[in-house]
Amino acid sequence: MGTLRHLLLLSTLRVVHGVFAMYGALLAVRQFLCWLFSPSRSVAGHTYSRLPPHIGVVLGTGELLDVNALCRLIGWAHDAGINCFTLCDFDGSLERSAKEMRTALSIHCTPAVFVHTRTNKEQHTTIPDCVDHINICLASLQSGRDEMVDLARSMCEASAAKQLDATSIDEASVQAWLAQTHFDTELALVLQFCDEHLLGGLPPWQIRNSHFVHMGCLQRCSQARLHTALLEFDSLQQRHGT
Repeated sequence: MGTLRHLLLLSTLRVVHGVFAMYGALLAVRQFLCWLFSPSRSVAGHTYSRLPPHIGVVLGTGELLDVNALCRLIGWAHDAGINCFTLCDFDGSLERSAKEMRTALSIHCTPAVFVHTRTNKEQHTTIPDCVDHINICLASLQSGRDEMVDLARSMCEASAAKQLDATSIDEASVQAWLAQTHFDTELALVLQFCDEHLLGGLPPWQIRNSHFVHMGCLQRCSQARLHTALLEFDSLQQRHGT
């Protein structure tokens, strides 16, 4: 009798498990079919419900800077409706290539291009939303550290001169300073072209709710891959800091 009860219970559990497995498989098929026949699969002309106002791009080390590949990526993102970018690397190659970057962007992109670095900020301009443009900040690990050191020094000097209340120095004041010297939109999405263990300190002005997407190799990045990253950002219900 005990053996029969045990076999009956085991059979019931197997049936329940099979039903749940079938339900999971049907749900997966339904999701795939919805994705397959959704217009969001189309890269060109797709309207996203939400786009990151500001994209960060982190490049890896040990390979030559491919300015053309980077400009193509920026052009694709601009076609999707994004015009604010922070590009950063570890050794300062981007900052040294500001002139080359501006020239290449003028070839790949039709709107006005504004490129600025820590040592050359005259290109950082507030442009009306009605004007088609691309605003780019070039940064490195060292430039990010230098700017934070400069900010700390200036705040300490202002506090010592009684020009600034020390109790007012908080995260909001630092963020306000970053908005004045860089962009007034948060770094919502970071496209990662480097290994995870290399991300320490980059981007130098990372916002806590930045969403990271690993993109693989820059030279092999396609418009479809960027589209997938934007869809991932679009589908997020809640973003968590990294």
